[in-house]
Amino acid sequence: MPHELSWIRRMTERLRGGVSQPIGVGSTGDESLSVFEGIFDVYLTHLYYRGGDVKIFDETVRRFAEEARSLDCPLISDECCWGSLDDKERADMIRITLDTFTKYGVGFVAHALQYSRCADLHGPEDGRVTQNIGNLAFVNKDYNMREFHGVFNEY
Repeated sequence: MPHELSWIRRMTERLRGGVSQPIGVGSTGDESLSVFEGIFDVYLTHLYYRGGDVKIFDETVRRFAEEARSLDCPLISDECCWGSLDDKERADMIRITLDTFTKYGVGFVAHALQYSRCADLHGPEDGRVTQNIGNLAFVNKDYNMREFHGVFNEY
């Protein structure tokens, strides 16, 4: 990872010379956010609750949020809300995810709001769906929201 960090540092230095917006860097790994300290203004990650033990997800989000606070930087899950072919099951996972983010002050951007023929953004009738991912879209092919997915608007 030292080569990647060196490259990220060089890119950040270039950006800082020409932009005024906060610079975000992210990882989907388990490494400490401190690895990126001094490089970013906002830490981005992909925190997905995939079902199962809610306590494990809560602990992961808590750990990331506490570390981000200790580094005085915002934390945004710029990809979240795991998929399912079962609308109710997915809505329940969305609620758990967003309740947890709200509890710890984590910003979020849900992955894949709109139907697409792209992998895992549709049901099996429109192409391949990865078994353990399901459908990540919130909006169906007919432009109507999937049943129960209005839960997202509560946040």
